Amino acid sequence: MAWTEVSLGVRAILIVAVAAMAWFSIRFVLRITMRLFALGCLGLAVLVIIGGIAGWLR
Repeated sequence: MAWTEVSLGVRAILIVAVAAMAWFSIRFVLRITMRLFALGCLGLAVLVIIGGIAGWLR
């Protein structure tokens, strides 16, 4: 059975289901990326502070 032989209603349901799955997977990936970015920024800030303290003590 080819894609063109499937009824219009079934195709619409499949398209909406795939779009919903894509939406949830993108949200999940972006949430993880946001957390990693925040950790990276925090780590960079800590390194800058440590460098400033080390330069000040020197």
